[in-house]
Amino acid sequence: MSELNIKSSELLKQVKKSIANDIDAEFLVDKLKKFREALSEQNLPRLKKAIRLTYEHLEEFGNFNIPIPEDKSIEEPEEEEQEEGEQLPDEVEDMAPSKLECLNYLISLMEDSTHKINASELKDFILLFEAYKG
Repeated sequence: MSELNIKSSELLKQVKKSIANDIDAEFLVDKLKKFREALSEQNLPRLKKAIRLTYEHLEEFGNFNIPIPEDKSIEEPEEEEQEEGEQLPDEVEDMAPSKLECLNYLISLMEDSTHKINASELKDFILLFEAYKG
C-alpha cells in the first residue's frame, strides 16, 4: 500500500469496510470518486482508470457485475473429458465468486496496484469492464 497517500488510504479503508456485507452503489461511487481525486498528483494511470471504470459501472448498473478475471496459468479442461449433454454438479456452479467477492477482490488489488501481479490483474479487470460496456 506504499503508493497510496494517507487520504487515499483512508478512503480505501472506508470502501473496504462498506463492502464487508453488501454493495451500496451510491456510497461506493462517492468514495471511489474521492479516492481517485486523492490520487490526482500520483502517477498511477492504471489504478485511476480501474477506479473510474468501477464507479462508472456501479453508477450505471447499481451493482457489480464484473467477474474475477480467469487465472491464465490454469488450463481449461479438454472438451473430451465431459460427455455431451453432461452438466456440472450444482456444487461446482455454486463455487463461482459472488458479486461482493469479486468487488472485494478488485478493491484488494487497488491497495498495492504497483505489485506486478496486482497490476496485471487490474489490467485484466479493465479489459473486462470495457468488454462489458460492449
